[in-house]
Amino acid sequence: MLYKGIIVSFVTFYLTGVSSGSHCDLISCSDNDRQAGIGKEEPPTKAHRSEKLSQTQRMAVHFTHLLKSNNITLNRTYLHKFIYFANGLHYSIFNKPMLENFSFEAHQYGPFVNDVSQHYEKFFNTPLTEDNKLSDSDKSICDYTFNALKSYRSGQLSDFTHESETPWTETRKTYNDTFWKKPIHPELDKKYFQNQANIKRFFLDPLLQYPEKFKSSSDVAQRLLEDDITNKLDKFESALKDNRFDDVRGLVEQLVALYPIANQFFLNFKNVQEGAFVSSLQTPIEGKLSSQLFTEDFIRNGQLDLFYDHPFRMRVAISAGLNDLSAIHYLQQIFETLSNNSEDYAAQKAQKIQSRLEGLAKKILDKGMTTSSNWQDAYDHSLAHFYLANYNDAIIWMKDALKYKDLPERYRRDILHRAFYITNDSEYIRKALSNRFQDFYIQKATTETLAEQAFICYETAIMDCDLSEAYFKAGRMILRGNYTVPKTSPLWNKMAISADNIQLGKALLEKSIKKGVSEALTYYVESYLYDQDIEKKLEACDLAKGMPFAQHQKGELLESEYKLLEAKEAYLEAGELLGYPDAIRLSSIEDQRLLSEKRCKYKQRLLEELYGDYNNYVQEE
Repeated sequence: MLYKGIIVSFVTFYLTGVSSGSHCDLISCSDNDRQAGIGKEEPPTKAHRSEKLSQTQRMAVHFTHLLKSNNITLNRTYLHKFIYFANGLHYSIFNKPMLENFSFEAHQYGPFVNDVSQHYEKFFNTPLTEDNKLSDSDKSICDYTFNALKSYRSGQLSDFTHESETPWTETRKTYNDTFWKKPIHPELDKKYFQNQANIKRFFLDPLLQYPEKFKSSSDVAQRLLEDDITNKLDKFESALKDNRFDDVRGLVEQLVALYPIANQFFLNFKNVQEGAFVSSLQTPIEGKLSSQLFTEDFIRNGQLDLFYDHPFRMRVAISAGLNDLSAIHYLQQIFETLSNNSEDYAAQKAQKIQSRLEGLAKKILDKGMTTSSNWQDAYDHSLAHFYLANYNDAIIWMKDALKYKDLPERYRRDILHRAFYITNDSEYIRKALSNRFQDFYIQKATTETLAEQAFICYETAIMDCDLSEAYFKAGRMILRGNYTVPKTSPLWNKMAISADNIQLGKALLEKSIKKGVSEALTYYVESYLYDQDIEKKLEACDLAKGMPFAQHQKGELLESEYKLLEAKEAYLEAGELLGYPDAIRLSSIEDQRLLSEKRCKYKQRLLEELYGDYNNYVQEE
């Protein structure tokens, strides 16, 4: 009888736990079970009476409303996991939990919130009122968490928490793999959600892939981006200090990829870390840097709308460390561009650099090699011939370099760019695209004879890799009347435009301006808005968020309206190099003298520091 009583008591206890949700609450986390109808939740028909809710319960109400509004089937697992990951996101950003003095429990199907399970049914019909609403900060965290994870099934979220070295797994080890109401220590959650790999996986990657989903929680997105950029900058400076230039190049490319996303959330890189090089990425060429960093194309294309400061100089120093020949040629063109006459400081330095460039190129060629033993030999010879304009020989060595399977990706891309530049042969585009260098869709468009084919190239570049230049060229095609976009194009959904061809073209053009394409702003103002009033044109300049080229364009517009004082201020905002010459024209004689002196000092200091930094990385022979 004693044993029978014990068994009956245990069964009664177990079933009570099931009905209250303390153990089998998470049975609905199995997607196979849900599809079979096991554990499926039906919303109750009666609304519950009003009462004060705990913080976790308010979160549950908020997530329930989000699930309903997104037509996602309600179940307990979603609520437990969304609350758990929201608390984790708070750890990731603020170094403290969203839920103070609280521990999740390690139940069979993952982290568990007891007071949410006990009162689960009432959340279905709980309206959002002032009494149970979350604070703005907590709401933003929850909204971000939901948008980051809503594409996963509830069972997948449960699986994430079951992976090795998660807080749930570590807790199970501590309690010999049992799961009945064992608390997960907050320090385990803190360590897990402050791990950079986990932050990237759960919170940052969704933002980088679909930034438009996170506009309602832009403050959280800003903080995540800021932290990620700061982390990469720390690694960048360490790599630079240790002369690990391969790591430097990779980090530069990662930061370049972050720039357009951060710009969408109005994140000012200069506020991220004082003195960091990233402000130099605030230029119209951010889309090109990743594929043609430190090449002559930067100057040849007239992209001088820069903040010429320490970050810019650091970038040039990096290029010198990566490749002497390319860096020297790049520096020489900068000095030539900034020279006022043949006798000034810049001209003298340009001449010295040019001599060193030719010396390096000849030194490479003096080896007398006819075949290479490794990709480095082939790459160096192709550069030497390219900069000496021996294009036939350059192509021979480029083809040789491309044969090496261990040729690093960035050098392969560089060679294919140069080869296409020399030959205009679409075969190099095909090779680039087969290597997944999607920026080559822009070049491919130039070789297509049909407007439809060219537009598809731009469309692909936009959809697959969000290229700034592709937005501009696709928008310009439409606004010029060269192409009517079919209803099947994915651009309609991406740009959130209904079937209005002109509106789509305008949206694409505006997007490219926001991403820093100076040519797009010029076309927009001078061609598309040519018959519009001045306010419309000034609004277009404001799309570029105060970048130098936009400020200069604004100055020209204001000057055309004879608003000279406002024009002068805009020119001054465009900076010493780009805007001061025009500001000087509109100034008094005394101000002209002062501005000219300031510009000369700034330019002289820039050149001296630029050349000094260069010499620190490339020793004189």
